[in-house]
Amino acid sequence: MDHRIVGFEITGDAVLEDSFLPMQDGLTAVYGLNGAGKSRLLRGIRYALLGESSDIGVFVVVQATPDAWESDRFPTSHPRYKTTGYRPTLRYAIAEQIGGWSPDVSFSDDRDRWIQGLSADQVTETVEEVFRSRLRSTNSELEEEIIHNLFFLLHPLGTSNAPRWEVWPAYDSQLPAAKAHLTRHEMLLAENNGNSSASQVLDFLDNGPILPPHLYPFPAYGKQYFHPTRFSPFDAYEGSDPDPMPGILLTPGARALDFGIDLIEESSDPNGTSLELLKYIAEQAAPYSFDEITHQTGTSWLERAGLPPTTMTRIARAVHITEESTLFYQSNGMKTAVDIAAAHTGTLISQRAQQYFGSVLQDAPVPVLRLAAAEERFTRPGAAWEFDTDDSERAGNETRTFPALGLNEMSGAEQKWLRLAIADALYWTGREIERGEVPRPALTLIDEPEAALHRSAESTMATALTDLVASDPRRVMIVATHSPDLLDSPGAKLIEIKRNNGPLSDDDRYVGAKRARSIVQPLDLKDKDSLQTLGLNPSDLLRWTKVFLLVEGHHEKLIFDELFSARLQKARVEVITLDGAKNLKGTADSYILFKYTRAHVVALVDNLQHQAIQNAWAKARELRSTRSQKDAVDHLNVVLKSPSGKKAQEEIGFIRGWLIRALENGVDSRLSPHGLGEKDILNYLPVEAFLPRATSWNELWEQHAEARKTRDNTPRSFKDWLVSQSNSRPLNDDTILEAVAKLTSIPKEFEHLMKRLEALSSEV
Repeated sequence: MDHRIVGFEITGDAVLEDSFLPMQDGLTAVYGLNGAGKSRLLRGIRYALLGESSDIGVFVVVQATPDAWESDRFPTSHPRYKTTGYRPTLRYAIAEQIGGWSPDVSFSDDRDRWIQGLSADQVTETVEEVFRSRLRSTNSELEEEIIHNLFFLLHPLGTSNAPRWEVWPAYDSQLPAAKAHLTRHEMLLAENNGNSSASQVLDFLDNGPILPPHLYPFPAYGKQYFHPTRFSPFDAYEGSDPDPMPGILLTPGARALDFGIDLIEESSDPNGTSLELLKYIAEQAAPYSFDEITHQTGTSWLERAGLPPTTMTRIARAVHITEESTLFYQSNGMKTAVDIAAAHTGTLISQRAQQYFGSVLQDAPVPVLRLAAAEERFTRPGAAWEFDTDDSERAGNETRTFPALGLNEMSGAEQKWLRLAIADALYWTGREIERGEVPRPALTLIDEPEAALHRSAESTMATALTDLVASDPRRVMIVATHSPDLLDSPGAKLIEIKRNNGPLSDDDRYVGAKRARSIVQPLDLKDKDSLQTLGLNPSDLLRWTKVFLLVEGHHEKLIFDELFSARLQKARVEVITLDGAKNLKGTADSYILFKYTRAHVVALVDNLQHQAIQNAWAKARELRSTRSQKDAVDHLNVVLKSPSGKKAQEEIGFIRGWLIRALENGVDSRLSPHGLGEKDILNYLPVEAFLPRATSWNELWEQHAEARKTRDNTPRSFKDWLVSQSNSRPLNDDTILEAVAKLTSIPKEFEHLMKRLEALSSEV
């Protein structure tokens, strides 16, 4: 999906640090502690899109490239029952206001006809001229890069009834030519020992078309100065005294600009907005007979009404008129298209709201849009949302049935989500009727979706939101949340708003801030300790993990973290040290692991053949399922026999006891053994990294075994003996990490383990 909105510049805000937030497809989850600024960011995005002034420093960045804006010749809008009339796109608004396109018609029904009369090329040329007029560059490559991309930076400063923006043509500081230009400026500063007033530096800025972001503040109408971070307005000053050019005031009348994306907002009056759509349907259907709207046998009625055939086709499709329903309404004497259209549309809206509402809330009541009969419309609303109840009680020979409940009688969570569900159902129904199937994105902003939900219901909510955006690429959601369940959402983009505890910046002091502002940045989960800064509890952190890898000691964890850090993180694998395989058995009894997580548990034990253990475990699970638990345990005792060698006997005994305990506790589906063939994890690393004179690990193990037989004071532990050898390096983290760095390739057994962990993670 190509968004016309590139993202949002956060700048000049009293709470949020200057940064750029990209507009992304699908689900974006914004995390942070209370007071960090999550809700503020969402409100700022809304104000920026709707052109409403606020004290929040969020600017919208829009790209107006010809390819993406070809449909501007036929501007789209919200369904007409909500925003009747022309809703201009940014390119047309710019061309009209400052490009000389001043038609002799006013904002009226003729506006659509006039707009369709303009060619896209005419408007493109006008907008490009606006850019060229602000460029005084001798750098043709940079100039062409800026004009080719056509970015605009918009600052909202209107009201809900009169939206308005201050607009600057802007450049992207991350594109190649702009980046090279800014790098040259940094080099000149370095050559002049950081002196920004040096003549060489000032000449470079004076002869260039752009100012580096954050170098000089830009004035915003009605606000103090702001410093953009990535998308910055052009420079337009003369000499060495910067005087940045102000933006263009853009007032498109009572209608908001069309940025190519619609905003679905929670309905404050669900009954009223539902009735508005039904009235719109009735107005469209009223001039036509029953046969005309269902069968469309002729075109004369379309011509008389001045409506294109596609409009009525969409209405007929949206209200789901079928042969069965046609017979039903005819047999009941309801022959007008108005009644048919309203009834079917009401049913469609109810079904959509029920699906949305029921997917988010566990055991949700069923909302229904009730339409008043003609004789009731003077005493009750024409349309009202109610919840059906099945409650009744028997009193003697009579049964008392309780009436349906209204929206205001439901819980806080039910009201919040029903308002969202209704708004969503109305939007998509109205959109289908007004425009048909258009690949146009729709944005929903949700502040604390977990609010008023029971802790166990959060998982249902998170799954529902994830499924919504996954089922329809036109859906875009940004949620501000504390819920750890949204961390699990596949494909979700995670944003962190973190309080900056560092010193105040010069800009903070300039605007008189009393504290350092919050940082807005992608949430990095590589260091899981960072989750605790979001206010998540230990139990929440457990739920983040998909696979627990149990290893014997610190060395295994160190090596795997070094080799597979990024892959472990992506697969959400947590490596846990047991301090010896002897502690393995107790993990099969872990109430925490199996009650409060859905994770799979893998036990890694060395000095064992992996395939033999896998086969034994698979057969044991089969026997438990088809025969009995005793048969499964007997199989493990027979197959997993103790081999020669005391260490091997201990290892196989530990893993056998662990698997048997898992069968007894009924958690065998969530446990897997994994064996490594070498005697110790160090054997997979270059031996010379630990003992320079050694030629092989097998040789050292043989020497240790011989020393145990001939020397009484020989350490029992191989690792202790290794450290005692002359010229041996200390067995610490630095030595092991250096040995890992000397590997020419990842050992095959390690790679096999990692792929297995990734496969298990994908199944959780």
